[in-house]
Amino acid sequence: EVLLTDHDVDSGLLLEKTTADYLDITPAFEWTGPAKTATISIKAGYKDWLGGFSPKTEAYTRSITLPESPDAPYSGELETPIGIPLTACGGLTDGAIEVVLKIADEPDYISQIWNVYATKAPPDKYDFDLVKPTPSNANPEPGTPIDITCPVTSRCAEAVDARAKVIIYEGSFFPGHGDKIGEYDSDVFHIEPGESKNVIIHHTTVAGSIDRRDVEVEIYIGPDLIKESEWDDVYYVGRPPEEEIDFDLTRPSVTPAEITPDTAITITCPVTSVCTEQQTVTAKVKIYEGSIYPGHG
Repeated sequence: EVLLTDHDVDSGLLLEKTTADYLDITPAFEWTGPAKTATISIKAGYKDWLGGFSPKTEAYTRSITLPESPDAPYSGELETPIGIPLTACGGLTDGAIEVVLKIADEPDYISQIWNVYATKAPPDKYDFDLVKPTPSNANPEPGTPIDITCPVTSRCAEAVDARAKVIIYEGSFFPGHGDKIGEYDSDVFHIEPGESKNVIIHHTTVAGSIDRRDVEVEIYIGPDLIKESEWDDVYYVGRPPEEEIDFDLTRPSVTPAEITPDTAITITCPVTSVCTEQQTVTAKVKIYEGSIYPGHG
């Protein structure tokens, strides 16, 4: 039993599952108040390296009606469990769920519950090294076709046929990544022990609410997820150059060369712009007596 008020809790269950199984979750509830309509949504996923919840499934949602119960708490539970298929959750040793309860005119209740299930781990003889992907253009404009090269090295004990999934996300100011931008599946490739191959995906960049792009690479053998890694800030889209405002000033020249008191002179002050954009500026020229000491008179 995990209360929804426990927003971050370790269930300690670690139910043994495979990718052919379902998680059957039966929410129970107590309610005091007027009649309300509510929805319960549940996703399955895992705890990522930053400590956040990363979903592997879509949200599975059920609507419920909370009857009017102004004095004594009303207790109940769903007549049938919410079933979540674990097809996309292979190879997880720390499977988690996220439960979101929405009640009209009430704040959302969001609970992230860790160590709920573990899908059958692949044998130790299967493993891969993944290196940070390399974009063909590290700072493209939106609408630019680019290639993203994802190096993969097999540490398997035998030759295998594998495939890669490459997912592109917006970056985020907070831990974890932002919205998914694109997802690409490679063809199945044959790879020998110790062999390295490049998985190359073709992507056309799109504008977003943030210019950074994160990339995740997943390696599968059959339906089982064997290895996954994610990297922040692999490339940037449409980042404008930082504006620079600066000028080079050259020593002024004076005409005429021979000057006596009350002589009208012209002082020419060369100014060269090294700004990144056109600017409208004003110049102030000050004339001082000299000094036998540091500084002017």
